Amino acid sequence: MSEQQTTRERYEQACEREAYGEPLSASEVELIGNYSYKNTRPYGEGFVCIGDAACFLDPVFSSGVTLALVGAEGVAEALVGALAEGREREPEVMAPVFERMERAYQSFGRFIHRFYNTNLIDNILLAGEHADLQFRRGVISMLAADIWREDNPFQNMLLSARRGGFG
Repeated sequence: MSEQQTTRERYEQACEREAYGEPLSASEVELIGNYSYKNTRPYGEGFVCIGDAACFLDPVFSSGVTLALVGAEGVAEALVGALAEGREREPEVMAPVFERMERAYQSFGRFIHRFYNTNLIDNILLAGEHADLQFRRGVISMLAADIWREDNPFQNMLLSARRGGFG
């Protein structure tokens, strides 16, 4: 496949190759990249968003289930006391939950940015004996969704960097 081909040409060739018949399209064929987003208002008076409704990151990294479950657990814990006090509709009840979740959103967002826009994998995971083992362990730890620790040098480097993540 030539790099000079248009997206439309690649689509048509794939249809021919797979014997799908005549290519059908309701609109022009487009490539869409970086469809990650973070809800700028994930909680308020009487509502809270968790999982993909709060923040959606690249599905390749499978962070969504972890973030949804950890977010749900945080919301449930926050609501226990708030319900007993009749404060469940107050937005500030959810603030600590999303302060904690912010670390995860920023960590994964910055990791994903570097995965797609740098040679991260080649330089850290596939560098063989030349790889920095501490960083390699840090990458693996993040891929395992172990992101609320303070002692991961790779994650700390990502969080202190100026580029990537959500603003």
